[in-house]
Amino acid sequence: MPIIRGEDIKVKTPFPGFEMQFMVDREHGAQAITVINEILHPGGKIPTHRHKVEGALYIYAGTGVIDIEGEGRHQVEPGMGVLVPANTWHSLENDGQEDLRYVTTHPAVDVMREMKGEESPFVPVFKGADIKAREIFPGVSLLRAIEYDNGSQAVTMGKISIQPGCEIPPHTHPVDDAMIVLSGKGKLYTEEGMVPFEVGYHGWAPANSRHGVKNTGDEPLVVIYTWPAANVARFMQD
Repeated sequence: MPIIRGEDIKVKTPFPGFEMQFMVDREHGAQAITVINEILHPGGKIPTHRHKVEGALYIYAGTGVIDIEGEGRHQVEPGMGVLVPANTWHSLENDGQEDLRYVTTHPAVDVMREMKGEESPFVPVFKGADIKAREIFPGVSLLRAIEYDNGSQAVTMGKISIQPGCEIPPHTHPVDDAMIVLSGKGKLYTEEGMVPFEVGYHGWAPANSRHGVKNTGDEPLVVIYTWPAANVARFMQD
């Protein structure tokens, strides 16, 4: 379990009078959560923006005003919690005489901030022809249709093609891995051993469980996979 000290974390200042430290994020090994310590100095304001995932704020010092789309303006003070739904425009300002200090948590890593009035960085529909596949193991190609690079904040989905006799060696992820076989025939490595994995089969590998896939047929084994997070790490196993 990593312990992160605030004095070891770089302070970022994306807006005047505003400081933030990413205490828990992907750089520290997180796969599905971000925790940020934030300070808004007197007179400071975080302009109207939104995220693709919800955000939870806990105020522990100072006072301010948060403006949430559909909810209006609300005074915040120590001991208060604020839930900002996904895709909801909101802003925050410090109208007090001391620093407004709070912690923000998002149920995802690498959370994007979309500023109101700017062109949205999120693109909802992607053509397979526009996505480049890459080889991740000999005879194994990966095509990520939905991922962080094209706007996803909390899910990854793609297609894996495994040539006859080739395999994805045993490995683990810090999150669940759900798989559906579209074509071909093979075997799924599990904690209990190898089991059949072919058209019509669905596979589920719990977080941190050892798994892999081998093509035992004479045609490509094509699998759709989904992870409930973005930028998921893969740890190879013996």
